[in-house]
Parts: sequence; C-alpha cells; structure tokens
Amino acid sequence: MFLGVLGGLGLLFAVTLAAWLGFRLSSVEVKSALAYFQQGHPESEESDDAIFAASFNPPHLGHILMLRAIAARHPKGQIYAAIGINKKKKYSVSPEERQMILNRCFQKDPALKNCKAVIVDGFIWRFGQHLADAKSQNATSIKLYRGIRTWGKDGPDERKLHLQNLLGPLLLSGRQPPLTRYITAPDPLGTGWDTSLGDAAVLASVSSSAVREKIKAGESIQGLVPVEAEKTIVQLYSPRL
Repeated sequence: MFLGVLGGLGLLFAVTLAAWLGFRLSSVEVKSALAYFQQGHPESEESDDAIFAASFNPPHLGHILMLRAIAARHPKGQIYAAIGINKKKKYSVSPEERQMILNRCFQKDPALKNCKAVIVDGFIWRFGQHLADAKSQNATSIKLYRGIRTWGKDGPDERKLHLQNLLGPLLLSGRQPPLTRYITAPDPLGTGWDTSLGDAAVLASVSSSAVREKIKAGESIQGLVPVEAEKTIVQLYSPRL
C-alpha cells in the first residue's frame, strides 16, 4: 500500500510537471524587434533587469538591434549582454576581448547606456538567480531574452534550450526559472520597418559566422557590425582565422 501511495504521488508530480512545462513552452512570448519600439510596455517592467545571452563572436548589428529593443522595454533596469562560455568550443577571440568590444559600443550608443557586457561561465539561468538574489527579488523578475531569425527557422532548437532553462532551476536549485522571451529579426518583406534602426534585409540575415567568413576572405564587413567596432573586430579576428 505504501508503495502504491508513493507511485500515485510520483504520477501526480509527473503529470503536474508536464502540464506546467507545456504551459510555459506554449505561452512563451515571441515578438518582432519592431514591436519593442512601437508598443508601450508595462510600467512595472521598466526597472526589471534583463539578460541577452549570445556568443557575440563577433558582435554584429543584429545583436545591437536586439539589445536596443530590450533596453527600450527596460529603460530603468540593467541589461546584461551575457557572453556564455562553452568549454567544448575553441574561440579565436577571447571572451574578454569580445566583452571589451561590446562595452565600447555601449559607451558610444545613448540607446544602450544601461547595457553592460559580462562573461558567464556556467548556466545563464543561474547567473539570473544571482542577479535576483542581489536585489532580494524572485528569479522571475529577471527576464531572459533570446534573439532568433524566425520561430520557424530557430524555434525547434530554441524550444530544447528553453526546456533546459525551465528544468535546470527546478531540478538543480529547487527554484523558479527566469521568464524567457524571444525577439525575432525584422521581416525584409514586411511593412512599417523604421529604416533608422538599420537595413531590415541585413538585420534579418546577419550572423557572427557570416562576419567571420568575410574577414577570413579579406572582404569588407562594413554595414554588418557597429561602425565604432569595425576596425577593432578586423584587427582581432583577421590574423586568427
């Protein structure tokens, strides 16, 4: 009988967990970058801190657009451009050098005045927990943003990562996970794009790997990376690719 009770409780827990995961995965917010500049946002979120995680290898204009969008939503919060360290990968340019490039860009751009580049060795969600603890807040007050091209292209892989970010905090720390949101690149064929934010076609297709390939081939990366970082990126990456 005792084993039967335990089995019943285990089944109840599994069903409840599956339902909760299904809800979090299906209700995740996916919005275009343009919406962040056009729509108003809840005043209660203005002071929330946020994390935008990427390798930034190297930083490009797509990264900058996403960070501007996040900064517009959280004008009174601190935005962390989190450079994740994957020990299974070898990078030609160190995390510290990429951090330097990003922070120089933030210093030059008034729209990114509340952004800061940090290096995160370990789970991004755990970094979010540390931020929440420092402010004596719940982990859900920290918003974790991911930039994607479209949900159709990147959704399946991102859903796997999102699942890890949901289960990790629960199973490894017994705490609620941060709230994940997705920002999609602009649609080059869409309407209403503000050209002052950049070339929609470029922003929809630019990637760090494409930038590295151009540098390796000796081609110009003008228009793909921030103007203030172009020279430094070429100097750092060119001899190492």
